[in-house]
Amino acid sequence: MTSYPTDRRGLHHIMNNASAATNEHFTGNLTALISSDNGKESMSGVWRVENAHMKTIAPEPKEQVFAHLDPAHDDVPQNPLTMGLMIKKPKDVAGSATPAILVGLFVAFGGILFGYDTGTIGGILAMPYWRDLFSTGYINLEDGKRDVSPSQSSQIVSLLSAGTFFGALFAAPMADILGRRLGMVASTGVFTVGVIMQTVATAIPLFVAGRFFAGLGVGLISAIIPLYQSETAPKWIRGAVVGCYQLAITIGLFIAAIVDNATKDRNDTGSYRIPIAVQFAWAIIMVIGMLILPETPRYFIKVGKNAQAAKALSRLRRLDVDHPALVEELAEVKANHEYEMSLGKSTYAECFKGSIGKRLATGCMLQGLQQLTGVNFIFYYGTSFFSNSGIQNSFIITIITNVVNVCSTIPGLYLVEAWGRRPLLFLGAVGMFVCQFIIASVNTALPEAEAANKVLIAFVCFYIYFFASSWGPVAWVVTGEIFPLKSRAKCLSMTTASNWLLNWAIAYATPYMVNGGAGNANLQGKVFFVWGTFCLICVFFTWALIYETKGLSLEQVDELYGKCSKAWKSRGFRPTLSFAEVQEARGSVGGARHASLADIEADVGRKRSVAQVEHDGMGVIQLAEDNTQVLTTVHTSSPLITNAPESPTAVSSPIHVYKPAVPAQPPPAELAQPNPPLAKSAPAAAHASKPASRPPTSHASPHDNTSDSPWCITYSPYTASGNCKSSSAISSDVASIASKGFSSIRIYSTDCNGLPIIAAAAAAHNLNLVLGVYIPAEGIPAARPQIQEIIDWASSSSSPQTTNDSWQNIEMIVIGNEAIFNAHCSAASLAAFITEARRAFRSAGYPGPITTAEPLAILSRFPHTLCPVSDVLAANIHPFFNPDVPAHQAGAFVAAQLALLRDVCSGPGEAEKKEAYVLETGWPSRGAPNARAVPGGWEQRVAVEAIRRSEAGGKSAFFGFEDDEWKDGGEWGVERSFGCGDLFG
Repeated sequence: MTSYPTDRRGLHHIMNNASAATNEHFTGNLTALISSDNGKESMSGVWRVENAHMKTIAPEPKEQVFAHLDPAHDDVPQNPLTMGLMIKKPKDVAGSATPAILVGLFVAFGGILFGYDTGTIGGILAMPYWRDLFSTGYINLEDGKRDVSPSQSSQIVSLLSAGTFFGALFAAPMADILGRRLGMVASTGVFTVGVIMQTVATAIPLFVAGRFFAGLGVGLISAIIPLYQSETAPKWIRGAVVGCYQLAITIGLFIAAIVDNATKDRNDTGSYRIPIAVQFAWAIIMVIGMLILPETPRYFIKVGKNAQAAKALSRLRRLDVDHPALVEELAEVKANHEYEMSLGKSTYAECFKGSIGKRLATGCMLQGLQQLTGVNFIFYYGTSFFSNSGIQNSFIITIITNVVNVCSTIPGLYLVEAWGRRPLLFLGAVGMFVCQFIIASVNTALPEAEAANKVLIAFVCFYIYFFASSWGPVAWVVTGEIFPLKSRAKCLSMTTASNWLLNWAIAYATPYMVNGGAGNANLQGKVFFVWGTFCLICVFFTWALIYETKGLSLEQVDELYGKCSKAWKSRGFRPTLSFAEVQEARGSVGGARHASLADIEADVGRKRSVAQVEHDGMGVIQLAEDNTQVLTTVHTSSPLITNAPESPTAVSSPIHVYKPAVPAQPPPAELAQPNPPLAKSAPAAAHASKPASRPPTSHASPHDNTSDSPWCITYSPYTASGNCKSSSAISSDVASIASKGFSSIRIYSTDCNGLPIIAAAAAAHNLNLVLGVYIPAEGIPAARPQIQEIIDWASSSSSPQTTNDSWQNIEMIVIGNEAIFNAHCSAASLAAFITEARRAFRSAGYPGPITTAEPLAILSRFPHTLCPVSDVLAANIHPFFNPDVPAHQAGAFVAAQLALLRDVCSGPGEAEKKEAYVLETGWPSRGAPNARAVPGGWEQRVAVEAIRRSEAGGKSAFFGFEDDEWKDGGEWGVERSFGCGDLFG
């Protein structure tokens, strides 16, 4: 198994040398380093296996392996550096996150409308001019001045919340019909109408009406903004981006406090009109920005506009629309949406059923409890409350609390990604509970003391810190990411409506709870006992119902809720399914429409994994469900390294290889000699007798193994120093290959102008070509030019009378070499590329088979994706990298793998099966041992002869013609030494 940048190949290494000292909880280990040589420098990617499932991590040096382990998992060694000092883009994430982050931050600007509008009213209610102008004759007993009554005050403050409640409910149909982007534009228009009404009002009725319409707009915006942010932000920073909405709210509150303080002493209508009219600026900025920004890709998927979804995601990720990572992300979103839609229609009734109903209850309670912590009591009535408590210059205190609110939100944006949602909400609730009860206790014991006022100010600031860094932003984060696409807008609107419903209830009830007088509770500072009690409820609520969603895509959150029944178990959850797999698997599950994710995963697991473990002389043997013996590379005596972060193309197949049902045995007598002679190939003269050219209608067919001649050998046009060989040297090598009895040469790409030179030399010696189109790390777009190069070569090499002369020597075209395995593309994008390439080659006159080459585990994982586009099956099978396979059993190993490969697309026992080939196999002549797999000159001769003599011999391409001295030696120092051409002939 190899990875190839252009033609420079590095071999897949399997290590079993991790320290057994860490094996406290686990019994298996497989760490595989993939050498990804770029030029001559080798980088390593780390693979970890848990419960026989393998996942990829971004390439990095081995000594940095533990830097990416998830601190949320209790079984991982903790290191303070693992969380880092900054939130950094993972190395395995393609494209740029900058556009999506900037878009999310701009959209968060809508929070300023929310925060500013809710923040101004507290200061306006305390302005002397406004109190006198809007009073209907009520005299405030505290200062003997004209004022609005407590009931009027409640009505004015709470009508905004009433408007926001209905606005939040209307947000769902607006966001689903107009889209997220235009929905925000329309919402801002409604908000502006309310601002106009408040600005021109000189009496309570019009002012209250303006408050309602402004609230309607704010409610619409407050539900759509987190929806837009969640659907556009990359998963690794989604929490911080959505949390910026809360930061914008706090900034709006802060600006409102400053403006109120600046105009409070004016003795004209400007005292309240200026703070209200400032909101026009926020609305104009919001509308202009939203007319420029893209719609969310998930909305386009929801309405069936896949092409527009690709373009929108391309803008957000700065990737081509056909980039593998982008294709993979869109395919997963689409598959997830189709799966959810197959379970039920997107109706309001569906929102209250099953898993979605559980999530809706969680979201509504989360948003409701956010309000019941008492934060808006401080920002709605803080100025009046501080003034009535005897604190001088209560406006300044309000500004201080707003500064604390803004500054405290910033660490929350980091902690939501560093710690996760559950621990941040839990610790925030505990901190708020303690602060609230201290405030209430001191004010109850010392109601008139100056010390009580100082305690009030200090612990209100501490309380705001805990709220702003936890429940403030995280409530919006959680509700924005826990719902499936089909019902996300509806559920998010209802959770936001819950927030505003409690917001309204608190705004309406607070004057009656706090103030003195007939019909009022006159709780004063004791009201903090009420808020503190709800904070205690928040602690238990978080433990019981909040799932940890840090680092999961929105689609993986669906998998989390589908498979994890208890919230307190969610921190150990690791996604193991893609919804593309779910869609493929559903047809094989009885009653698929109603099958749970657990049922579907079990079905996928049966295809992936094995059921029983036993031992024999060759190592760990596992029995699959059909009782086929399987040799695994996982050693149960080694520790398991866990917690691999997900990759877009992570391989979650079990790592296993087929083993024939034969006991371990010593090498045959004829192979036990110090220098066993290799069987002679057919003489070169036999090949020379073949016609120099073939009829135009004929085409080279894959080798049928009817003679003792070897079929194919891989060839690289590089010197020992890594430079391109001269044309004369290439011609000499090709002549040597022909003399050794081979009928075909495998080349990996058009590198070094090798195609025309190698093809000309091959044609002169009547050799066929197995021709490769290499997919580099940059993805499929970087591979496309090779298709045209091949077509141009064929066109220029053909005679005027015949258009397909050059194609007749092309035995097979291989699109990609372990491209999925090396995370260069996804299975879906590779299949699309193969189809695209087939159309181009067929149009150019090539009639032969087209396939791809991957490890068997990859082909087994994506049969429904790769089989339909592969004319023949092909895999790279290297026995050396399986530590339980000694040299003399290499042939049995490769033959058994090839037999298993034949069953991948058709299933065991079926009559019609696609032809299967091994496109890379061999053994190193020098280097360090890999357990029972020992390199060496004698061992190489034994292994190569064993492969040749096996049933796979006539279907195998040997790797390679000569040693690749330009390579790095790799983990066992073997990568240079696979040349085996001298063993033939």
